[in-house]
Amino acid sequence: MNVRGSIVALSAVALSLVFEGTPAAYGQFSDLLPRIPGSANALVLIDVDAFYRSPMALRKGWKEKFATKSSEQPIILPPEANRFILASHLDPQNNLHSDWEVAVIDLSEPLSMSLLARAEGGYIDSIGRTQVVWTPSHAYLIELDKQLMGMVYPDDRQAVSHWVDWMRTGKNTPLSPYLEKAAKRLRSEGQIVLALDLTNVLQPHRIDKALKETKILEGQKVSPRAVAEAISSLQGVTLTIQFGSEAQAEVRIDFAENIRMLKPFAKELVLAAMNRVGASVNDPDQWSTEVEENAIILRGQLSEAGLTRLSGLLELPTSKFSTLKEETKQTQDPAQAQLEASKRYFKSLEKLVTSLRQEMRTSNLWFEKTARKIDGLPILNVDDDLLGFGSWLSKNLRQMAEGLRGVGREVNVAQSYGPYVDVGSYGGYGYYRNSTGVNLAQGGAQTGSIRTGGMQQIDNGLADMRRKMTQKYHVEF
Repeated sequence: MNVRGSIVALSAVALSLVFEGTPAAYGQFSDLLPRIPGSANALVLIDVDAFYRSPMALRKGWKEKFATKSSEQPIILPPEANRFILASHLDPQNNLHSDWEVAVIDLSEPLSMSLLARAEGGYIDSIGRTQVVWTPSHAYLIELDKQLMGMVYPDDRQAVSHWVDWMRTGKNTPLSPYLEKAAKRLRSEGQIVLALDLTNVLQPHRIDKALKETKILEGQKVSPRAVAEAISSLQGVTLTIQFGSEAQAEVRIDFAENIRMLKPFAKELVLAAMNRVGASVNDPDQWSTEVEENAIILRGQLSEAGLTRLSGLLELPTSKFSTLKEETKQTQDPAQAQLEASKRYFKSLEKLVTSLRQEMRTSNLWFEKTARKIDGLPILNVDDDLLGFGSWLSKNLRQMAEGLRGVGREVNVAQSYGPYVDVGSYGGYGYYRNSTGVNLAQGGAQTGSIRTGGMQQIDNGLADMRRKMTQKYHVEF
C-alpha cells in the first residue's frame, strides 16, 4: 500500500488523509509507534484483524478473496498482518507528493525473506546485521523481528541503515504533538486512523488566493482578513473510519484559534478543499457538520467508491504477502498458473488505467499513485512480456507526473508575482502574462498535452498487449 496548497487544499488533504481507530486500542500500537521516524507528518494506524472481522468485510468476503481479487477491494490490507503503522512525510504544497514512507507491520506468522524476494522479483541483502529485501517497486523490506517487518520507500539504502541504527540504539526523535494526540484518539470500534499534521504549513498569500478563487465568502457578513487568520491556525486533520455493516467516517479538522466564524460556510469550505486536491467524493454532501471552538467535524456514511478514493492516497509499498502461499503450491499446471496470473495482472492494469482516467480530471497526484499501485501488483507466475509492459507503464506514469509538476511549479511562480495582463487572443484562447513573462495559458496547454498524449500512448500499449497475450495463450484477454 502506500502514501501527497492552499488553505482550502490543505483542509481537503487532511480530510482525505486521516483514518481513526482506538484510547484502549492506542495501547495496542504502543510498541510500534517508537519505531516511527519523528520527522513524519502523516500517520496511519490500522487494526487489520478488526477490519477483516467487521460485518462489512465478512459480508463482502474481502479476506477470502484477497489473493485473487484484491484489486477489486476498496482498501487493500494484507490479511497476514495483524496491525500496522504507516508513516510518511508528505508535501502539502506539491499534490501530497510523498518524500518517503516507512511501515511497521505486525505479522500473524513469520514470512521467509527468500520467498519474499522471489515473490517481489527482488533479492536478499543485508545492512549491518539486519536482513533486508530490495524490491523492483523501489522499496526495502526489513526483518525487524521474527514476526515484525519494516518497509521503507523509496529504496534509499543509506536511509534504511540510519533507521535500523536508531531503532537499535533507541535514539529517535518523538512524533509531533499533533500526531501523538491523533494516535491517542483511537477508539475500540474504529479500525483505521489517519492523521496529517499541518501545523505552520499554510502561507498567507496562498490563503488569500484560495479564498478569492472559491468565492465562498461572497454574501457572507464576515471579514476576509479574520477568516484568513482563523484558517492560518490550521493544525491538522484526522479521519476515522469505523467498519460496521457499512463504513462510517468522521473527519476532524483542528485549529489553534477560535474558528466559530466559519460555521455558516464550514462545510462548503471543506468540500471545496477536497475538490482542489482531487480528494472529492460524493458522500460528504450527505454528511452532518459540527463546528466547535477549535474544530470542524464532518460525520457520515462512506461508500465503497469514496473509500477507494480516499484509501488510494496512502498505501503500502507492497501487499504481495498472500502470493507467498501460492509459491509453495505445486498442484496447479505451470502453464495454467501463468495464464491465470497473467490475466489477473492485465485486468488489474486495465482497471487502474480506467480509474486514473476518472481521477486525473481532479488532480495530478493520481498519476504517481497509479504507478505505485502497478508496482505493488502481484507478479508471481505473470508472463515476462506482460511484466515488462507493466514496468513501462509505471515508468511512463511517473514521467507524466514529473512533467505535470514541472508545469505546475512554473505557473505557481508566475502567479506569485502579481497581476496578469491580457495582451490579446487567438482562435478563441486568451493569452496572459505577468511580470515574469510566463505564458499562463500556455501552461494549461502544456498540462493538457502531457495528459492526452501520455494517455493515448497508454491506450495504444494496452491494446497492443491484449493482442499479443491473446495470440500467445489463445484465450481472450
